[in-house]
Amino acid sequence: MRNKAEFVYVPYIHSTPEKVFNALTAPQMTRRYWAHLNVSDWKVGSPWHHEDAETGQVRVVGKVLESEPPKRLVISWAFLADKNNAAKQTRVTFLLEPGPNAVRLTVTHEGLEPGSDTRPQLACAGTNAAPPRRGRRRCPHRGREPRCHA
Repeated sequence: MRNKAEFVYVPYIHSTPEKVFNALTAPQMTRRYWAHLNVSDWKVGSPWHHEDAETGQVRVVGKVLESEPPKRLVISWAFLADKNNAAKQTRVTFLLEPGPNAVRLTVTHEGLEPGSDTRPQLACAGTNAAPPRRGRRRCPHRGREPRCHA
């Protein structure tokens, strides 16, 4: 993955690691936060996909590379049109670390093409738990999104 970009996003969430992991993997919870369903059995080697809750359109696909509930989840990530192109597939790691009052969720997206539009989409996906950064604005990706850090 030489010359590829990386995006790291670290919100602190007042919850338990179990609840945060469930919010990342349970379709009824991902629907609530992203208006999309993350669908898989979350076992290593299993496929997963990110599906629009209203239209059923699949936008992102991948495989579960590592799964250690409720501590760590690693998935491959590709837009549907790129699912058979290994050069366009990236890797997302969700690391959950419990703290005294909150869970530190570190999301690391590796292998991004410099200048790709994936970074803003990830930023929009986590806005409900994020600390403020440089003037929030409406998400340009979806009208239902409350705020975006892109």
